[in-house]
Amino acid sequence: MSGRTKRILYTVFMTVTGLVAVAGTILVGFFGVIQDADQTLGCSIALVIFALFCIFLPPNVLIHECGHLCFGALFGMQFVSVSVSRLQISKQGLRRLGKRAVAGEARMLPRNENKIRLKSAFYSIGGAVFNLIYGAVFLVLFFLVPIHPVLFFFELSAPLNLYEGISALYPAESDAGRTDGKMICEFIKNTDYSKVFLAVIAAQGILQKKNFSEIPRRMLFDLPVIREDEPAFLALTQLRWQYLFWHQDEKGAKEQIKRLENLSEYLSDPVAAAELYCEFSYAESVFFSCTTQAEQYLKQAEIAKGTNVYLLAEYAETQEGKENLQSALNAEPTAGIKDLYGALLSRADKKIPPESGN
Repeated sequence: MSGRTKRILYTVFMTVTGLVAVAGTILVGFFGVIQDADQTLGCSIALVIFALFCIFLPPNVLIHECGHLCFGALFGMQFVSVSVSRLQISKQGLRRLGKRAVAGEARMLPRNENKIRLKSAFYSIGGAVFNLIYGAVFLVLFFLVPIHPVLFFFELSAPLNLYEGISALYPAESDAGRTDGKMICEFIKNTDYSKVFLAVIAAQGILQKKNFSEIPRRMLFDLPVIREDEPAFLALTQLRWQYLFWHQDEKGAKEQIKRLENLSEYLSDPVAAAELYCEFSYAESVFFSCTTQAEQYLKQAEIAKGTNVYLLAEYAETQEGKENLQSALNAEPTAGIKDLYGALLSRADKKIPPESGN
């Protein structure tokens, strides 16, 4: 079956199941409101509150991400962040996202390489399991238990949770990336993509508490070849240039940076792209002594303003704002990134001005 055919089938599947879920939610809402005259007002209020939740904090997405987090914690993975709509909770606490809205995204990383494939598979399936259990339980309660406004509020999202769980398990690859079901298939088959993906998250997991000195070279360089437009390959290339710089191989770091610049066109996430542009701006200013190109990259990175990487790029280009950058780095919760940016800051301090001709 061709890739185009698979995408068409996935689109049809998502459309049909989505319409069924919406119809189911409408029917639950309608019969819940008219089922008991004494509870009509309370159920109507619950229905309005549910509608607001669907707009600002979709309950099916919230349950899905909670499933990932619970399964990840159960199998010894470490929490990084979780986002639902415009809200994000990270190690630094709760904050509102002003940059973009995402449907949902949970990030957890392994603490080590031990049984990483098995842990990642269980982590991937956790969201769908929570959705399906929630949907099945509250749909049964809707038919068996007398209506009550509080219970009715939770019952309203049962069809959407069933949809979320089923669609997540469908093994497909869309513009948004691989579904959980597709990732589970990759882990089971131990594909080349899964090997690169697992190497990337293993390295990122190490960096949560340690630095690049603790990452074995084989983890980042003894890997199979995958498509260069894959998100895992971009993340791997980014880790490679940082690893080489940390180990004082500036020539190798430059080569990986140039390769990453060529790959950046594949990025669809504007925030991720902006952060990469900051790295390119830093590299152009410090490694290649190209002020004009560095300025262009920094302008493209406006969406990342205020982040550590933006402050670093800004300092590398203008030699201003060092105190703000140092303060931001002191608050950085990821040990490996904090150490890396400290080394990058030291390199920016020593850069040779372009006008010197060197």
